Amino acid sequence: MRFFCPYQKQLRLRVIAHSDEKPDQLAKLRVRDGVLPLAARRPLDLDAIQAAAREVEPSARVRFGCFTFGGYASPAVEITLGAGLGHNWWGILYPDAMDTETPAQFESWFLNLLRKWGWIG
Repeated sequence: MRFFCPYQKQLRLRVIAHSDEKPDQLAKLRVRDGVLPLAARRPLDLDAIQAAAREVEPSARVRFGCFTFGGYASPAVEITLGAGLGHNWWGILYPDAMDTETPAQFESWFLNLLRKWGWIG
C-alpha cells in the first residue's frame, strides 16, 4: 500500500525499546537524549544519528522514511533497539524552532484576552 507523504517542515523521531522491562525503557530514553540534538540539525546526518544511538545501545537500528502515526503520514527517523517489542517514545521536531541561541517564547491567547479585558497586568 502506498500513501502520500508531503514535504513538511517537521520531522518525527521515534525510539522503540527492546522490551517493557525497566532497563530497556531507560536505554530508550538515553538513546533519545543522545540523538535528539543531532536529529534537530539540518541537513539530517543519519550516520551521525546511528553512531550516537549505537554508542548508547549497540543493538540500535536507524532508518529514515515516511511512516504512518495514527493514520497520518510523516517523514521520520525511527530507531529500534533490540527486538523492538517495548513501548516507544516519539516526538515532533521543528527544525526552524530548534534555535538554541534564543530562548523559546510562548504566547497564550487566553492570557492575552484577560490582559485585553484588564483582568490581569
